[in-house]
Amino acid sequence: MSKRGKKTYGLGRFLDGKQVKAKKGLEISTLAVVDVDYYTAYHVSTCQTSSEPKEEETRVHEYVSHFQKDCYALPEDVRYVVTEAYYTKQLITQVIMENGFDQIGKMRSDANLRYLYTGEQKPKGRRRVYESKRVIGDVDRLEFEAKWMIQMFIPQSSTV
Repeated sequence: MSKRGKKTYGLGRFLDGKQVKAKKGLEISTLAVVDVDYYTAYHVSTCQTSSEPKEEETRVHEYVSHFQKDCYALPEDVRYVVTEAYYTKQLITQVIMENGFDQIGKMRSDANLRYLYTGEQKPKGRRRVYESKRVIGDVDRLEFEAKWMIQMFIPQSSTV
């Protein structure tokens, strides 16, 4: 949000996603419930971001704090939290899952996805942690969580 003046709390330089550059202004974090049937978002809470986070904290910690503080206000049937690409970070994803939600979000184009190594370890030296890079679109090594996911992706044949 653009803001004139010099003495407003939280005034700082924040990323303007529309112009893709840092601009002087205020930043807010908003939590809303989206009704996909009516194409409407219902506001739950808003929190202003500080321009200078506390020591050893980043703005990501402020976003996490806001979510933890206000996620109780979400309706009980809400299961998914949809986030923009910036929120697809390990800390935020971990907190969302700890609170009983699943996250849907875009990943960065340079995301480094890797499979965990499950083979036999070498007798000497450092243990292998990762096997190979994950190729987006390759579904051969994915494991489905439930039957409804399989039914969702397999087209049903219809007889006439």
